[in-house]
Amino acid sequence: VASASNEETVGEQVIHRLPTFTSVGEQLLVNEGSTIRMPCIVNRLDGFVLLWKKGDEFVAVGDQMVVKNDPRFQLIKETNENGGVIGNTLVISLAEETDAGDYTCQVSTFKPVEIKHSVKIRVKPVIQRVPDNGIIVAETGDTVKLECQVTRGSPMPEITWRRKERKMPTGEDSMRGLSLTYKAVTRHHSGIYICSADNGFGEPTETELKLDVQHKP
Repeated sequence: VASASNEETVGEQVIHRLPTFTSVGEQLLVNEGSTIRMPCIVNRLDGFVLLWKKGDEFVAVGDQMVVKNDPRFQLIKETNENGGVIGNTLVISLAEETDAGDYTCQVSTFKPVEIKHSVKIRVKPVIQRVPDNGIIVAETGDTVKLECQVTRGSPMPEITWRRKERKMPTGEDSMRGLSLTYKAVTRHHSGIYICSADNGFGEPTETELKLDVQHKP
């Protein structure tokens, strides 16, 4: 007995027509602390069960979560216009860095079919000025380095520098880079420099460094 490609067979007997996915796998970039939603919807379940896995570890079987002691994980049942169950959406609230990874939804057939969601977590940048007190005192002619260290953040943020209420000493509005080095500074280099870190997580993270170039009378 010939069987269609979307039917499951045991020997030559057709058992069920296999479900097909109406949702697709997605590449998700989610801010830390927000909610991850991953749909797994088929045209019909017909008694089959949906399995959720993160990597090789099971997250949910059917309508039961197997993630222990983590109330952030839940399944939202999806139904059609007739009230029939056609899948679910895996929801993870208050997203954490450790939630990043590949999530697979499988239909529990003899030859499993699946879709995959890839999740990346965007983490707000945390930066530290060097030195900690934010004040650099130099003399005319000295070489000065203004530095801003990224202590946390994913993806790695872009660092830009600007000077408060003034253009940069070389005339630009801003400059990129983790640090700025000026050779043979003069009093025209003095001012408050703002280090800004941006990776798309809300408003950029900023800190200030004050450069005081002193000159002999």
